[in-house]
Parts: sequence; C-alpha cells; structure tokens
Amino acid sequence: MDRCPLTEVRPAEWGMLSIWSAWRRLGGMPGPGSVQEQGARLTEALGVLDFEQDLIQAQQAEAAERRSRNG
Repeated sequence: MDRCPLTEVRPAEWGMLSIWSAWRRLGGMPGPGSVQEQGARLTEALGVLDFEQDLIQAQQAEAAERRSRNG
C-alpha cells in the first residue's frame, strides 16, 4: 500500500485487525463457540492475516541472514 492507511482502510477492516491482534495475543477463538461455530469470513480473514504475517517474518529473517553474512 502506497497510501496512508488511516484514509484508505475502512472501519470494518480496522475492526478485523483489532480482532486478529487480540486473537494472536490471547489465543483461543475470536468469537464465542468452537472452530465450527466461527464465522467463515472471520476465520478466512484471520488465516490471510496469519499468512501475511508469516511472509513478513520470513522476509525479515532472510534480510537479517544476508546482513550477518555480509558483515
């Protein structure tokens, strides 16, 4: 994203990020009930955010490894 997130991200998306952040920190299900009782859109969105976070961490690890090899 090359624009300001404060103007480009909708309130529903900020809400989803807030739920994801709490879910990552606290564990458990984001909504009441078991995995099967979670909303499909919610669990899909959380999965996408987790995958994006994994990609960011992998890129950062690769960059750190390159820096350590180059001195």
